[in-house]
Amino acid sequence: MWSKSRMIPLLLVLLLVALLSVTPALAGPKGNGHRANGGATTATMAVQPNPVAAWGAEYTVSGTGFQAGTPVSIVLSEPFCCSFFTVTADANGNIWLRSTTGQPGTYKIEAYQRPNGKRLTLMATTGFSVVEP
Repeated sequence: MWSKSRMIPLLLVLLLVALLSVTPALAGPKGNGHRANGGATTATMAVQPNPVAAWGAEYTVSGTGFQAGTPVSIVLSEPFCCSFFTVTADANGNIWLRSTTGQPGTYKIEAYQRPNGKRLTLMATTGFSVVEP
């Protein structure tokens, strides 16, 4: 049985993910980044290793082409849950983070930014496989 102290943070994360899911739909189609002035994709992400072992193995996410020096909102969707956190792009527009796996399945990572202080926009997305060790 879940206690109230554990349910409230989970409900807040789920609400935040639901809100973030609506924003990109209003902004246009999803892809592996956004298009600047109708041009080529400007942000990408990759996960190493891929696939990665389940149950506590470490993986690294790296990305390029983000707006330099600004927050990047990360949504990590795992098979039965999700998490949301923020990293800041460095002076060259690069991001990286490390995390550990849970149970096996397909994981998806979405990165959002507010280009020029405007609407929250999906900048890049990637997926990776988590397999039994």
